[in-house]
Amino acid sequence: MLLCCPSFGEISSVAFVIPGVVKYGVLSSVIMVSLLGLEVKAKVPSKVSLGGGSLVHISQVTLGPGGLSDLKKDNETVMVHVKVGEKKLVLAILSKDTPQRSFDLVFDEDFEISHNWKNGDVHLLGYQNESVDLYP
Repeated sequence: MLLCCPSFGEISSVAFVIPGVVKYGVLSSVIMVSLLGLEVKAKVPSKVSLGGGSLVHISQVTLGPGGLSDLKKDNETVMVHVKVGEKKLVLAILSKDTPQRSFDLVFDEDFEISHNWKNGDVHLLGYQNESVDLYP
């Protein structure tokens, strides 16, 4: 059941009712879902901070507008990194041949996204959700 759908800037929130094991058929929890669009500028890592009990799902990464024409060489690659705690891992390698990647990654702690492209931006899509107990 859809409860609300307010919109503010690049993030939209939607609440879904998840019926739980409750007495007398009363709703016990709501999951708030916020659509996430993240732009990572050149040379500026983007930090994503999670609230308690939140999860972030990242489903796609792509080169920013005009990205293909900004790649100077046909074999030039853009490495997108994610840093969680002290670990830094390669999230995706983008190029003219593969300007976007799809995946299903879930983060349950703060993380940082960066890339090595000097002349362009990288965009990530996903959503953030948080379970809210109506009757603690």
